[in-house]
Amino acid sequence: MKKKRRKSKNKSFAFPLFLVFILIILMGYASFLLYSFAKNNGIFQTNTEKVDEGSKFSKNSKENKIKLDFLSKLFPKTISNDTKLTESPKDNNTTKDESEKDKNIENTNKNDSVNKTTINNSEENTSLKENKNQKDDNNNDKKDNLNDTNVDKVNITYKINSKDFIIYLAALDKEYELYLARKVEKIDYTDSPIFAVISFLINYKPKDPYLNLIPEGTRLLGAWIKNKVLYLDFNKAFLNNRNGLKSIEIQIYQIVNTAMQFKEITGVRFLIEGNTRKYYSDEGFLLDITFKQKSFDKSE
Repeated sequence: MKKKRRKSKNKSFAFPLFLVFILIILMGYASFLLYSFAKNNGIFQTNTEKVDEGSKFSKNSKENKIKLDFLSKLFPKTISNDTKLTESPKDNNTTKDESEKDKNIENTNKNDSVNKTTINNSEENTSLKENKNQKDDNNNDKKDNLNDTNVDKVNITYKINSKDFIIYLAALDKEYELYLARKVEKIDYTDSPIFAVISFLINYKPKDPYLNLIPEGTRLLGAWIKNKVLYLDFNKAFLNNRNGLKSIEIQIYQIVNTAMQFKEITGVRFLIEGNTRKYYSDEGFLLDITFKQKSFDKSE
């Protein structure tokens, strides 16, 4: 039994050693292939090969010189002409001098071009400055002309006129009932006296015994005449009168009777922010009609 166990141990060590040996052989073969591939493609050269190439080059150059000397003795004229192709120290000096001259010429040309460009730039700058000065003068002249025209326009369009106009306000009688009261005021206007008078009435704050029933914050957004009917466009604050139907009626006819003093107007219509409104409020005062002047029983 012991002898059989020893044979199995020897067999177990032999197989791995065989595999290692085969791997070493394969690696050596692969390295040989890589070396030969690199050598054939010229990837690297050994120092000895480089020395050999240098020695070959030097030998070839010596042989060429010996041949040239031999030929120069046989054919002195032809070789003298051909030797022009070879560089001598004198020729090197002359070529250097010529190259330096060429460089100097190129530098002078460059300096001339630079000077020309600077001169051109200076001329352009002076011309631009002159053009700017001319433009500034022209702009100043235009501004002066515009100022003159603006002065004329101000004198024409903003010429203020003043005249006595009738405005209608609310008042209370002895029984504390509302009625329309007439009052004369001097009002300034420019082009349209109608717009100026209505605007004055809206913002007017009278003293006792007069009242202005147009609500505060009311603004006249627009006014125009069509077929002798005056259209007045108010903001929503115009509808803030909450003092009853009589108060609303007096408010409306404050404006209507004031506008009807102008002969070119035969009626007045009301708009609220560009839209028609059927009723003034929930109390049922009809607003979507053409109003005409109305006389009340009591007046001053």
